[in-house]
Amino acid sequence: MQTYPFDVVEVARTVRQPPLTDLVGRAARRVRRRRALLSAAAVAMTALVAVTAVPVLRGVNLTAVPAEDGTRAGVRTATAVLDRGTVVTVRYGECAAEFSVTTDGGRTWSPYRGPVPWRDCGAPTTTSYRLLGPRVFAAEVQGARYLTRDAGESWHREEERVRTGGSVPPQAREQGDVPGQLVDPDTGTLYQPDTLAGPADGAGLLRRASDGTLWALLPGSAPGGDGQPAVPKVARSDDSGRNWRWSAPFPASVARALLVAVGPEQAYVVGDCPDGAAVYRTDDGGEAWFATYVAWESAEAATVNSGGDLLVGGWEEDGRFAAWVSRDGGRSFSRGEAITVPDGSAAGVADGRLWVAGGSGWAATSTDGRWRVTEPRRD
Repeated sequence: MQTYPFDVVEVARTVRQPPLTDLVGRAARRVRRRRALLSAAAVAMTALVAVTAVPVLRGVNLTAVPAEDGTRAGVRTATAVLDRGTVVTVRYGECAAEFSVTTDGGRTWSPYRGPVPWRDCGAPTTTSYRLLGPRVFAAEVQGARYLTRDAGESWHREEERVRTGGSVPPQAREQGDVPGQLVDPDTGTLYQPDTLAGPADGAGLLRRASDGTLWALLPGSAPGGDGQPAVPKVARSDDSGRNWRWSAPFPASVARALLVAVGPEQAYVVGDCPDGAAVYRTDDGGEAWFATYVAWESAEAATVNSGGDLLVGGWEEDGRFAAWVSRDGGRSFSRGEAITVPDGSAAGVADGRLWVAGGSGWAATSTDGRWRVTEPRRD
């Protein structure tokens, strides 16, 4: 083998390595781009997707795309947390979808159950599902929509029901995968109240506070034109969606915005602003907004716990998922634990807790910056 000598000093003089800070920044940007692509694929697409591509994970506040299960060809799995005690994992393929549930931290799991027997039909068809409540799931297989209200024990054919306009019943909660909708977690009925959005504004995020106050984050106009983050519009309803009131003009453009409703006077908007990641808060019903710039790169989920602390979850540069906690109304934050998540991850909120999940039944939740892990399925 022929070798070629080189002069170490000459190489060092002529080949300049980029600064370490540049390398770190590039790595962080790669992580953010990867997470942004995953999140965009889940929250932006609302049409059904053929499983020959990667299907969209549709459920309650989900923000990622499932990965291949790897145990058998053509099978994919995804996991989500639906309330303080319910974790569901979904196994689905070209011609079937099955659901398994745990309510005891993963110590026991129900059998996989679906509306049709598992089969491989050998041709690309359309399969999708939605997680509408702790025991209410919908699956669409080969053009037929099936619904269960008992966590998969029984199924029946039922078309999707969306009630538009008017007031929203008190039990309806936010439905994360379709903008502008709330869902009754006991029946699966969807509600789309009228908001202050004009024809050009489109649907926005709807969030319900514990006292019933509804807040809406509506898309606005981009000050720099197309391709630039928009300045959102915020509205509030104190009568279950019958009437809405605009907040004061929002002070900044926000990308990847999250909305957290606390009550009639208090709400948060979390997102990526031109000067960095920020949390905007209002304590007077939207009359004024105040910003806190924060250390995380980009947030994936945000909520308030039962004590009123603001929880924010986001991906770290090393790919772990970290929890951040504010105990002073969003004015300052402390970093909690960061956790390694299996591939095919999803993140969201449920009943005042952050959650992140992946694989076949793996999930972790946090109400205080510390993570509690559900035991995954042992197939």
